[in-house]
Amino acid sequence: MRSRALALLSITIVALTAGVATAKCNDPPDKAVDWRRCDKTGVDLHGMRMQGARLGEAVMTRANLTHADLSSGDFYATILYDADLTGAHFDGAQMRGVAMTGANLSGANFANADLERAILLKANASAANFAGARLRGSILNDANLSKAVLSRVDLAGARMTQAAMVGVDLSGSDLTGADLAGADLRGADLAGAIFASANLVGVDLRKAKIGKADLTGASLIGAIWVDGRRCGPASIGRCVAD
Repeated sequence: MRSRALALLSITIVALTAGVATAKCNDPPDKAVDWRRCDKTGVDLHGMRMQGARLGEAVMTRANLTHADLSSGDFYATILYDADLTGAHFDGAQMRGVAMTGANLSGANFANADLERAILLKANASAANFAGARLRGSILNDANLSKAVLSRVDLAGARMTQAAMVGVDLSGSDLTGADLAGADLRGADLAGAIFASANLVGVDLRKAKIGKADLTGASLIGAIWVDGRRCGPASIGRCVAD
């Protein structure tokens, strides 16, 4: 009898736990809502105010988050493939390991957010604000960062190959060991940025501002310098004309 009673108690606890989990995923969008590990594929949160929402490890593929306020939220390892985040607010959010491949981040605010090891492969982040954010070890290959603000950002070890970065603001940022091969940096503000040991092979730096930028050990082979010169094979740490 005792074993049967314990078995029934276990079943009841499991049922209650499952019910709580389901209830959380079905909770309406609101501040501090807990949707961790929930499947929210295609959810429409346009203009919603959800500051402090807990969305870690949730699946939000193709979600509509345009102009939503998700500042200070938890997006640890959240999947946002092909989602629309246009004009949304993520300032101060915890977004380590977030996956935003193909997402539209244009005009979104990520100021002071933690995006370490985030995946923004082929994302459109034009005119987005990442000032003071952490993007260490992130993947931004083929991303559109034109006119985005990435000032004072930790981009050490980031991969940004073939990224469109025309007019981007990278002033005061740390790109130590970053890979920017083939990136388009025309007219970019690189004043005071650190590119120590970075891969700048084939980048386009025409009309870029590089005042006090640290290029120690950076490879500039094949790059187009600010004045239109092509950097030759000896261009390590500085541009040596071909």
